Amino acid sequence: MLLIGLGMLAALIVAYDHFGGYYSVGFADLTIVFTVVDSESGEPIPNAEIQIESCEECNSRTRGQEVALITDANGIARQSAGYCMWSGSESGLEWTVRRVPSDHPYWYLKVAAPDYETNSGRIRLAFNTFRFTGRKTTEMTAPISLTKIDR
Repeated sequence: MLLIGLGMLAALIVAYDHFGGYYSVGFADLTIVFTVVDSESGEPIPNAEIQIESCEECNSRTRGQEVALITDANGIARQSAGYCMWSGSESGLEWTVRRVPSDHPYWYLKVAAPDYETNSGRIRLAFNTFRFTGRKTTEMTAPISLTKIDR
């Protein structure tokens, strides 16, 4: 009898989590995490230069500014995209949280590294990498691959 009661309690908790959810909209500081890698090996490229040639952000905090970044030893550089809106849904017990950015930066990049071809164009944001890193902070990953120059 105890096992049946525990089973029913577990079923009620799972049902509440699944059906007791809500939809939400909010704002959070968005940081874009650039990961620059070799297109063939997938190895990170340290000291790659990322030039954000034209910024149009979620808000006007840095619109029109040009930014230059240098990747670290792991091929990673970070840039704030300002305060951006997101929307999503959360389950009743917040076991399942789905959030996607509703507005995100439209940046044009030029990425260069010694012995690699320069890569330029509009940023491609990986929406599946959008994650909350704190109550009002989020991150998205922008993977960039460079092709080695044959010499």
